Amino acid sequence: MGRIIKVDGEMAEVLIKRHTACEKCGGCNLGTDKGNTIRAKNSIKAQVGDKVYINMENIGVLKAAAIMYILPLVAMIIGFMFFYYGAEIFGNVDSREVWGILFGFAFLIGSFLVIRKFEPKFAQNALYHPEITGFALDDE
Repeated sequence: MGRIIKVDGEMAEVLIKRHTACEKCGGCNLGTDKGNTIRAKNSIKAQVGDKVYINMENIGVLKAAAIMYILPLVAMIIGFMFFYYGAEIFGNVDSREVWGILFGFAFLIGSFLVIRKFEPKFAQNALYHPEITGFALDDE
């Protein structure tokens, strides 16, 4: 739930404040008075100052989480395994753990760079966009 602070055509900027679960974490400012702003599709034609509900498809949230968390983890493991088990081919068996770790981190960083490169393509997909779904009462 949030309050609309700006309307721009079919999109709106919504100030989101979370309470309870995020209150003491402070990881992303959602539990503070500052809040965060997001852009959401304004399909209900809400106006500045309206309190609204925001929704994002569950599959979109899961796919975004997989891209940001699981893909880099898999890349790191592949990088480690690549050099650790391929060390005999390269003729460096004595320090294969160290090189495996270095390659693992190199693959990890590479996966973040690949994700960053394709981020504009992901941003165009409606699956990853939140949408304003309804009006909220002021006392909620």
